[in-house]
Amino acid sequence: MGARERGTPAHRGRATSHHAKLLAVETAIEGNHLYLDCAYATGEAAGQNMVTFATAALCAELIAGAPVLPRSYAVESNASGDKKATAHALTSTRGRRVCAEVTIPAALLEARLRVTPEMLAAYWRLGAVAATMTGTIGMQGMYANALAAFYLATGQDIACVAESAVGITRLDVAPDGALYACVTMPNVVVATVGGGTGLPTQRAAARLLARDGVPPTADALAEIVAAVTLAGEISLTGRCARTSSRPRISASRAATPELRHEPLARVRARALPARTERRADRGVQRLGDRVLRAGARRRPLPAWYLVAAGFASSFLMFALLRIADEFKDAGDDARWRPYRPVPRGLVTLRQLAVAGAICMGCSSRSRWR
Repeated sequence: MGARERGTPAHRGRATSHHAKLLAVETAIEGNHLYLDCAYATGEAAGQNMVTFATAALCAELIAGAPVLPRSYAVESNASGDKKATAHALTSTRGRRVCAEVTIPAALLEARLRVTPEMLAAYWRLGAVAATMTGTIGMQGMYANALAAFYLATGQDIACVAESAVGITRLDVAPDGALYACVTMPNVVVATVGGGTGLPTQRAAARLLARDGVPPTADALAEIVAAVTLAGEISLTGRCARTSSRPRISASRAATPELRHEPLARVRARALPARTERRADRGVQRLGDRVLRAGARRRPLPAWYLVAAGFASSFLMFALLRIADEFKDAGDDARWRPYRPVPRGLVTLRQLAVAGAICMGCSSRSRWR
């Protein structure tokens, strides 16, 4: 039986949980199999484990009063879409459904990204066709990048990136010539309680997102995720559109007929006779050998003492970073990580300060030499 979470407050019944509220139960029949799709509201929690326990109790209650008993049943039948991209996730909601949109003037795009709204819209249409051809669920460029960074920083379930990175990005030219961009994300699984949200670093990251001193709710986190993802989609599309529309070809390459730039619609493969191809391969190989030999003559290996000095300088800098990190995390280590060397008394902060001063002096002397 699939357990599907929804963050809506309405409910029709209660499961046996203090937080999970049963909203609806939908059925699907396949032969002699019956699938129940149980939808819950889980408040500020992501609720994957919560709804699994609630559904197990619900199944036990149903079987106790069922006139016809099933031969067997499973609480989690892989129908929920948990931690996987599915077409059902695109059309329904698992977690929180959120949209973000923005209108950017053409002058700002040209000044910052060096592209026009028409270039971005054309590149988006090209990507939409490619996504359809390859069977992509949804239409987006890099949701997973923004989601992974945000989930790690705020203590979310990082495995939920698989299902949360399903959605639709749309870029269009507005009537006034500006760029209209939007993202629709139907499955943003975020929470403010449970999981890794209570860890010190993740709590500190959540405090950075507070507004007027009020910590963000799960709905607010979903909105922030959509805004960050939209910014990433615009930046990525701008870079790709600029690179594909304005190729940078050197004068020597532009003069070579085989390497000249052609519009995408007219690019075609060129078949060479086998004899010509072998001759070209030998020519390329001889050219590569000459380049390698010339590079070897012009760029001799550095002396051993220079390599040793560079290694020592890098090592001392990393040691300085580790010592600084001990000072920065001294309070958290004493409270949350008593097994670390400083809380255990194996080394004191004063000793680390002396070691840091020595490392700094040696590193400076090594770079000066």
